Amino acid sequence: MPVVRQIIQRTKSVECLAACLRVFADVDDLDTVREYLHHPSWQVRVQAVNVLARLGGASDHAVLLPLLSDPEWWVRYRTARTLCALPGADLSRIKTLSTKHDDAFARDMLVHVLAEAGA
Repeated sequence: MPVVRQIIQRTKSVECLAACLRVFADVDDLDTVREYLHHPSWQVRVQAVNVLARLGGASDHAVLLPLLSDPEWWVRYRTARTLCALPGADLSRIKTLSTKHDDAFARDMLVHVLAEAGA
């Protein structure tokens, strides 16, 4: 992991960044991972969301919410799934969000993911 941490700080390659993010497995790296939630490339953003799905906590709910309005379908999908799976996730709150969110794409994605979860 020390080498991966060095690579992710130095590279500009989307493929390399996404590959580095895939291998993060330590909660101590979450601050670094959260920085990539705003990366210009959707492939990097989706991998950052995937890391939060594995390692994130209830406090990540707030940082993930804006990604429900991401222009890329996969980022919205993985974000919605992660929001439903985070420790302490409140599905009733997510159901409410699926009817009241300002963005129609976000509402649709939340409805889709809640249906997949049987909620």
